[in-house]
Amino acid sequence: MWNEEKERSAARRVYLKQQKRRRLLVLCLQWLLLFLLLALWELLGRWGVLDSFVVSSPSRVWRTLLNVASNHLPTHIGVTVYETLVGFSLGVLIGLALAIGLWWSPFLSRLFEPYLVVLNSLPKIALGPVIIISRDHCHGACHFADRHGHGDAFGLSAYR
Repeated sequence: MWNEEKERSAARRVYLKQQKRRRLLVLCLQWLLLFLLLALWELLGRWGVLDSFVVSSPSRVWRTLLNVASNHLPTHIGVTVYETLVGFSLGVLIGLALAIGLWWSPFLSRLFEPYLVVLNSLPKIALGPVIIISRDHCHGACHFADRHGHGDAFGLSAYR
């Protein structure tokens, strides 16, 4: 019985050693794959195969991260987080108000049901171009201005 346990222990040690080698091999290959993909990305950007304005390159990303303070990145991150939180909050409040209205009024619920079913079946990503196109036809009714008095419909002047 003691010999069986000793043999199992030896077999277990061999098995664990193989598992450790396999995990190390996988980890090394994962790092190698990451390095190769970054190198390919960099080379394709430098050779002009990839549009560096749209896709950038790892070296440009690295330089940008090193110059965080000089390129106002924290400010841009703060604005993005603020706009995300405001947009999310407005969406939740408006959605909650509409949901409560539909819940309290069976008439409104029946009235809007087919339209809500159609809207729910649309891919949400398809609404982005609709909103962007519709903002061009707003004619000042949806005008937002920044702290300097500049702006346009929905405050998206930077995206034109």
